[in-house]
Amino acid sequence: MQTTMQAHLELKYMQEMQRERIALCEQKDKEIEEKKRTVENLEHENRLLRDTITGLREENGRLRQVSLQLISENASVRHDNINTRKENAKLRFRSRA
Repeated sequence: MQTTMQAHLELKYMQEMQRERIALCEQKDKEIEEKKRTVENLEHENRLLRDTITGLREENGRLRQVSLQLISENASVRHDNINTRKENAKLRFRSRA
């Protein structure tokens, strides 16, 4: 009788330990799935950021071209302004004479 009871208790203990191991495995599986989803989300966000960076680099290149064009136009306008001032000075000098 004692050994039957002892065997029954050991069996219950083993079953309880097995349930705990199963619960731990299920919890680890959930954690792994959550981490996989996190990685997938981060990879997606990374792709979006890379696309944004590429777009910003392209826009930066276009803006540099516009900036160089404006610098060139500004130099031309300054040159014209200098010539106009020279002409105005000549006209003032002639009108005084």
